[in-house]
Amino acid sequence: MRVYLLERIPGVPYSEFRARPEFADNAREFRERLLGDLAWALALSFQSRKSPDSILLLDGTDADTGAGASRLARGRVGSSLRARLELLEALPAHAQRHVSEVARRLDAVEGSPWCLTHGDLVAGNVMVDPATGHLTGLVDWAEAEWLPFGVALYGVEEVLGGAGEGPGFAYCAGHEELRRHFWDRLLALSRCGDLGIRPWLGEVEAARKLGVLLWVGIAFDEGRIDRVIEPGRDEAEMQKLTPFLEAACPVDAAGDGDRERGRRGSRVGIWLRELGVAFGQLCR
Repeated sequence: MRVYLLERIPGVPYSEFRARPEFADNAREFRERLLGDLAWALALSFQSRKSPDSILLLDGTDADTGAGASRLARGRVGSSLRARLELLEALPAHAQRHVSEVARRLDAVEGSPWCLTHGDLVAGNVMVDPATGHLTGLVDWAEAEWLPFGVALYGVEEVLGGAGEGPGFAYCAGHEELRRHFWDRLLALSRCGDLGIRPWLGEVEAARKLGVLLWVGIAFDEGRIDRVIEPGRDEAEMQKLTPFLEAACPVDAAGDGDRERGRRGSRVGIWLRELGVAFGQLCR
């Protein structure tokens, strides 16, 4: 028999916190703190990244299964990215150029580092300290899986706005500067003896759009994720889709030389970590 001990994460959901009067009094400061903490959490995920060829498809194929292979499996979403993009071709016309862009870059996205990714990074699953606005934890990891780094960045947009005066989502004042603050922190914190995510910025931005399409563009019908959102039926998601897709990364990618040097360093770092894991298993 196995016994698991889970500690209750303190704090309140961000969705509840941003509706409180005290949040409105210091909204920018609270958002800035939370975005810095989310950058730290995502950078931590990136530092534990895996090479794409170490993530198996669900049927156990398409990866190196020799000695030292991690044998991590792609999940429900990670094993069906191209099929889901084909499903998204049913989105309204204004979203189609984004679907086409991501489809063109999907091979590059799938070839970039993969990280353990929260499966529903929305305001209700982000826990914060109501006294400071700092992140205390993330809940609801039921749909977490290995995905290309950047897919979860749709969650950043959730922090940068909320319910507007009219129906649907609206960005807060100064959201451009806050988004830049997040990216500056993410770029700095992701570095671990290399250039961090900078050599992969193009792929990360494409993965971010992919995440928006998958988590906002596809309806979550009691766990079924096989229907594209529709006007008149999924208005909350329709209100978010275009602004989330067009909220581009505010920093420039590195030059070609820096990108290639950074990628070589990233691949070497991944290989050394996996070699260390394999060596540790042999020594047991």
